[in-house]
Amino acid sequence: MTSTLPADARTRALGDVPGEFLYAKLRGRRSRLLEGERLRDLAREPSLRDLALRLYPRERIEGRAELERVVLSRCVAELDRLGRYVSGAAGEFFLRLLERYPVENLKVLLRLHGSEQEDASPHLIDLPPDLELPVHRLMSAPGVEEFIDGVPLPHVQRCALDAMAIYTESGNRAYLEMAFDQGYWQAVWDAVRRLSAADARRCVGPIRAEFDAMRLLATLRAAAIYGLPWDEWAPLLPAGPGHLSKAVLREVHARPDLEDVADRLGSLGRTPDGGVPRDVGELEEVLWHRAVHAADRQFYASSSAVALLVSYFYLKRDEMRHLLGLAQMLRYGRTPEEVMDYLGLG
Repeated sequence: MTSTLPADARTRALGDVPGEFLYAKLRGRRSRLLEGERLRDLAREPSLRDLALRLYPRERIEGRAELERVVLSRCVAELDRLGRYVSGAAGEFFLRLLERYPVENLKVLLRLHGSEQEDASPHLIDLPPDLELPVHRLMSAPGVEEFIDGVPLPHVQRCALDAMAIYTESGNRAYLEMAFDQGYWQAVWDAVRRLSAADARRCVGPIRAEFDAMRLLATLRAAAIYGLPWDEWAPLLPAGPGHLSKAVLREVHARPDLEDVADRLGSLGRTPDGGVPRDVGELEEVLWHRAVHAADRQFYASSSAVALLVSYFYLKRDEMRHLLGLAQMLRYGRTPEEVMDYLGLG
């Protein structure tokens, strides 16, 4: 792909299908997700090679990195195929959700740009054709500004251009990566506003949960890891209709200690047993599970095809996260009991 990703998802759609058809298809896919007892069964595999053979018996997969690439690419490919069953505003909206994967590839390409790495493909998520980036053009750009000029995602490109001044002053490409995320969420919320009022209301639960989690975690990292002053971070903070206000996030930024965060946010910032997360990684898991729980509730409570598609988007990603975690644990030779505990299946 050498130009912008399609702004009108009608070009992707397989054709309008009845909501009942998509509903039945998604219910069938939901019933086959690797979770619960299926996941426990996989956790008993003795090695990474056995896991790969169990998941993909027709493919020869060597090593954790290759297995992770296959897991990621299969997840994105399935979601992309399902998105083709909706068109118009709903199709465009779902495409905006899927653009999180080109955005992740953009971050990798930006880190590699100007390095001696000639082939970026081993580090990228394999994407369907309609989500591909112009990798060669981006990697061969003479400078970072030209790299940004070649970004084919309009919202992402615009936010990155806005962040060029602070990047130029600091030389820190992390600012541009933050701007990529900002642009991604701008595109998502812009697409939500184009949905019918009923579809927008029914589908935003898990999206808003992930959005709040992302803003909270990014603010914590901006303060505690990057040491960004609030005045530098605030312009890069993704905007949207989340539950966490900018005022609350400013307080989090001022005191990024997790105990203070838990006290300020109540149950949102605590583990299921009411404790304080040990680190940002554990907090991220807690917040992600809240988004997945919201998706699970939405899946069974709504008859909206768009809401079900959004729910499946999160449930499929949760399956992917579990498989990636399982691969990591097997790589280090963990016992089935340790693997199950790590995956929360104890």
